[in-house]
Amino acid sequence: MRSNHLLLALAFGVCLAGGLGHFLATGGKKVAEAPALASPFHAPVKTVAHAETVPVADAPPTTDAEKFQALLAADPADVDGQAAGLLDELCRAGKFEAAFKLVGEAPAELHAEFFEIIFSRWAQARPQDAVQALAAITDATEHSAALRAAADSWNLNGAGGLATYAIGLPAGKDRDYALGLALDNWSLQDPTALATWLNTLPPGEEFDYGAAMMIARTDGANRTPELALKWVENINAPSVRYDSFLRVLAEWKQTDPAAAQQYVANAPWLEQSQRQAATAYLSTTRQDTPQE
Repeated sequence: MRSNHLLLALAFGVCLAGGLGHFLATGGKKVAEAPALASPFHAPVKTVAHAETVPVADAPPTTDAEKFQALLAADPADVDGQAAGLLDELCRAGKFEAAFKLVGEAPAELHAEFFEIIFSRWAQARPQDAVQALAAITDATEHSAALRAAADSWNLNGAGGLATYAIGLPAGKDRDYALGLALDNWSLQDPTALATWLNTLPPGEEFDYGAAMMIARTDGANRTPELALKWVENINAPSVRYDSFLRVLAEWKQTDPAAAQQYVANAPWLEQSQRQAATAYLSTTRQDTPQE
């Protein structure tokens, strides 16, 4: 037993001496450890770089309002006419109120042009609704542009309706424009209906203009000289009345010169200079209208 203990002591001494010698040889410095062997049961951990954030593109406009705003954002002056084209497309689809509302989102300098597009289509399809919408336009220039565009379209197939509407407008250039347009066209389309409508008007400029237009646009094929003279006599403005009478007289000279001479001699409304000029005209073979 004692010999075994002696052997263990000697072994411990050798190890201790070896360790002390290694320490002195390295100067007490730590020796790098050998790299550990990779475990076959664990895959090495990989470092994954974070992907860069890619901006998501804005969704394309879907509503009419979004499309309109996008077009104007890309072309504020609508040089290429795409915003105007969208309004026209809406009107063709019958969405007049929607198109009208969109104009408020456009630059002010484009309003008149856009209103012309809308009200031209609107009045062609639903004229009464179109002219009612005019009340919402407070700017005078824009209102005038919209009204005249509506009148131009309405007049194509509804001169009578336009005349009735125009006669109720406040006095001014827009009223004169719409009424003149309607009476000119109505006298060609249906002079009989125009004559009936004129009978509902009180004496005044509107009646005078309408009667003069009807006389100018008709002839013996659709009314007699006697009927035309009744319209002449109801015209209040002297110059308009005489000009209209000369038109009838030129026609009457060809169909019944004797009746024309009798009328000229007895018409109480003719001034003396006018009577003399008309009598001289009837006595010649020329067709030139008489001069006072």
